[in-house]
Amino acid sequence: MNLREIEEGLAVRATLEGLACREAYAKITSKERMDMGRALQGMKEAAQTRDGDKFFKAHKRFHEIFINASGNHLLIRLLNVPRIHRLWYPSADDYHMPTVEQSIESHQKIWEMFMDPHTNPNELALLVRGYIEAARKRLFFLMGGDSKKENQPGYALQ
Repeated sequence: MNLREIEEGLAVRATLEGLACREAYAKITSKERMDMGRALQGMKEAAQTRDGDKFFKAHKRFHEIFINASGNHLLIRLLNVPRIHRLWYPSADDYHMPTVEQSIESHQKIWEMFMDPHTNPNELALLVRGYIEAARKRLFFLMGGDSKKENQPGYALQ
């Protein structure tokens, strides 16, 4: 997998997760909202102890909850493709301060929007898409990406 494919894959994920969030907002149960809150708490605890594996698992779980709550079987299948799971959820090594703090702040906002009965689902979708787009840009930069060079060799994140 090269850097261009990674960047393009994350751009697609940003759009698809935004759509999943928008569809999930009206369908998500109070139990699923509380599960998202527990996953967020797990992310916070992992950040304090600097436990990358725990952070990765809690972060992944947070996203899985609203993806599954979307009820859109095609989206669920596309967003849970095992071959590129590690691409779309980068390895724990990619999480370092202040990135973890920024990630937690973004997920806190996402969770609060899911909890608010007056949230505009389109704004929620934009927030999720923006969070993933920012992560895509950060990952591209960390991997030595240069937008002026096309199809750079990268490494598989699996």
